[in-house]
Amino acid sequence: MDLLYAKQQLDWKTDYENLRQKICRPTGFINIDWDDLEILRGGEAAFIWKSSLAGSAEEAVELARQAAREMAPEPGRVILAAVLSISAYMEVNLETIEEITGVIQEHFGEDADYILDVELCKEGIHFVLATAEGLVKEGTP
Repeated sequence: MDLLYAKQQLDWKTDYENLRQKICRPTGFINIDWDDLEILRGGEAAFIWKSSLAGSAEEAVELARQAAREMAPEPGRVILAAVLSISAYMEVNLETIEEITGVIQEHFGEDADYILDVELCKEGIHFVLATAEGLVKEGTP
């Protein structure tokens, strides 16, 4: 399952375990566990996008913008939940993490549920973004 730079729909029968292995880790500042991924089952469809390794904070933020654009739902649909797992080298500060998450929230809106995971790695910054989509409810702009 090649996830690099591509929005791919998740098939729960084949992809859920793969997603769990990529995101659920016992180490990190903030950890996502198996139960956290259940939030993605609340939508009618779930999608995933994996970034390449960014060499700088600015590059990582631009990758977040690209991911948010590509993961945007089709007209008539809305993001219900997003799981963002960030791996970043030790020198990355909280402002960079906030900027990456802010870009995602800006595109998906305040009504979505968000779960964040941050882990330290030896070099660069990369992330996995998974979303759950549903239909826009009648009467919602």
